[in-house]
Amino acid sequence: MDLMRTSLVGRLVPDLAPLVSFIRWNDLAVGLLVLLGPWPKYVWAWAGLWLILATLVRFSAVLFPWI
Repeated sequence: MDLMRTSLVGRLVPDLAPLVSFIRWNDLAVGLLVLLGPWPKYVWAWAGLWLILATLVRFSAVLFPWI
């Protein structure tokens, strides 16, 4: 929650609890899908996009704390 609060997303979304819950379940689903076996390319694409989005949230919290 602290990372989300200090990121740009946390400044735009007033209630972070539903977003954090979605992130938790999405991380679980993506992790299980990746670990459970060979999947179509869209599963790998979603996992990659999810990592990019998480990186952007982290960068926005670290690089732009004044926004």
